[in-house]
Amino acid sequence: MGDRTDPARIEHPPWCLKGRICTQDGIHHSRPLPANSGDAHDAIRVWLERAWSLTDLSVVLESTVDGEVSYTYLPLSQARVLRHQLGRLIDLAKDGTR
Repeated sequence: MGDRTDPARIEHPPWCLKGRICTQDGIHHSRPLPANSGDAHDAIRVWLERAWSLTDLSVVLESTVDGEVSYTYLPLSQARVLRHQLGRLIDLAKDGTR
């Protein structure tokens, strides 16, 4: 276990912050990105995450509503589908706002 937590011996993906969460908890973690508009009342952030024991990446969606934080983990393949479907919905919304 000692080699695994030694930061000098860990292989990090290029997007990993190489911080404490990685070296102590075994989770590669990208920088969180804000995902809310300027008039949003509830905070939303997204990031990439992968536990050392897993080969697949996840997209993590963190949302804060009335001070309560919740997390949703999407496999990268599912996040790609969600991205496509959200694009379709946004396009539909444009047609309805004319």
